Amino acid sequence: MQRRSLEVVSVAVLALVAIVVFYRVYSFGQERFFTVDEYQYAHATWLVSEGERPYVDFYEHHFPLSYVAHAPLVWPDGAFAEKVLRLRALVFGYLLGVSLLLGWATWRRTRDRCASLLALAFPAAFGFSLMSAVDYRADNFGAYLFVGGWCLLDANRAESGKRGFAVLAGVALGLAVLMTQKMLFVAGASALLALAYDRFRAGRSHGTESALVVFPAWFCLGVALPLVFALVLGAAAGILSQAWEIT
Repeated sequence: MQRRSLEVVSVAVLALVAIVVFYRVYSFGQERFFTVDEYQYAHATWLVSEGERPYVDFYEHHFPLSYVAHAPLVWPDGAFAEKVLRLRALVFGYLLGVSLLLGWATWRRTRDRCASLLALAFPAAFGFSLMSAVDYRADNFGAYLFVGGWCLLDANRAESGKRGFAVLAGVALGLAVLMTQKMLFVAGASALLALAYDRFRAGRSHGTESALVVFPAWFCLGVALPLVFALVLGAAAGILSQAWEIT
């Protein structure tokens, strides 16, 4: 009974701390100075919202998902600083979403409430520490999508696994790549290493632990879906040749 009471108190304290921390992170994001990268990304997002095409109508050397996907969220009214603060609120939404996903994945694998609540704090260290994790920049979006994909992969190792989780994990990693070229190396290399490790271990028939990537074919399908969709849209917009040259 005493142990049960201690667990309830621990969970309540951790939940309260998580709420306070996320409130402070949001406030910090609304108060912090703007960085050079934010001006670049916000300006590109605004240009796309005005109907401009990246690489063709204006110069941009990053992969396009960040400013293309978020362009509909740019309001026509208000000063530039107000627009960026609204976009920073969007960054907080990504951070909160991947934190909750990580907590859920931890719970699915461990059934430990305290561990799941502690896991909520992990994504706050992404970006370039918390100082930059609140910025409107594609590196952050790529990092959050990358971790979200691995949360789904890890959660899918529990019990029998689901094909839908494998597809969603692949989609998340594919979207992470479309955010920034850096994820070609981070997400691409980690996925290839995980698949190679599973193949190597299966060939040697060692161990009873489930594969790192359950339903690998479905996972690869998920990765391909956003990449192929982006290529089709880029071809329709007539920007592929310029995008290849610049990025």
